Amino acid sequence: MNIANLLTLLRLILIPIILSLMLGAFSLSGTVGTLGGETISVRDALASFLFVLAALTDFLDGYLARKYRLITDFGKFLDPLVDKMLVLGVLVALVELGRVGSFVVFLILLREFAVSGLRMLAAARGTVIAASGGGKIKTTLQLIAVLMLMLVPHAFPVAGVSLGTWLLYAATFLTLYSGGVYFWTHRSLFKGEL
Repeated sequence: MNIANLLTLLRLILIPIILSLMLGAFSLSGTVGTLGGETISVRDALASFLFVLAALTDFLDGYLARKYRLITDFGKFLDPLVDKMLVLGVLVALVELGRVGSFVVFLILLREFAVSGLRMLAAARGTVIAASGGGKIKTTLQLIAVLMLMLVPHAFPVAGVSLGTWLLYAATFLTLYSGGVYFWTHRSLFKGEL
């Protein structure tokens, strides 16, 4: 067990805490201020802070693993799994809170399952599919959109829709686009099977 893997485990431990805060398992009241004309509750602020902390551990564990050659099979397995659990778990909680439409989350889930399946097929054939630049951009945009929807879900409206929602729509488009690129780039995996 190295520091990179410990950071991944910390992120895993933070997920149920974040979801519990979001869904009201802890009785917290009060506000911490306003942003974009919207009042921020203590609960949303704390959940958002922990979400940012968890996202930062993702960047940090990857950096440490590469810099100090701490890459392990355990880390290669757990890190991307925990990343998906964090974002998708929070998105599902946002659906329950009425801050995100379920169809958008369904599209993101669909892409993640499809790309994971493609990666499994590639691995079975001895090929590794690395993360693409488009995948990294969509992840960053997803994180920003999710953070805004956690903290100030109705702030900064444009055409009657919050900025966080617009950012999530853009992230969803990039999510589907990057998934399509993965399949197009690795279409040879299906050669002779269709």
